[in-house]
Amino acid sequence: MSDAGSAHSVHEDVDDDARIAERVPKSVKRLRACLTCKLVKTYEQFYDSGCDNCVEFAIQGERNAVESYTTAEFAGFISMMEPSTSFAARVNGLGKRVPGCYAIRVFGLPPEAAMDARERD
Repeated sequence: MSDAGSAHSVHEDVDDDARIAERVPKSVKRLRACLTCKLVKTYEQFYDSGCDNCVEFAIQGERNAVESYTTAEFAGFISMMEPSTSFAARVNGLGKRVPGCYAIRVFGLPPEAAMDARERD
């Protein structure tokens, strides 16, 4: 492989790492999990960038939506860098999600709009 090809893939890896880092919780305080996909981020991260898996619910910048579509009540979480190839992701039904941290179990129900969308999938 040429040096140019190697440099290109290194830059792609750095870009991928930066995107993944944006999804990882920045703190252990105020953690919340999406009631639909179980992605775990801080309240502020959900407010600032929404849910990376559930963009159709447009919770970014909407405090009421963040509180309705996410919960602070969840049990445990796992981190996955490559959900499509992860055994833990498959076992937990998370194989088609973006890399990040996911709750093992969430407590609560998403709003009706989320339930309707889940049934269509």
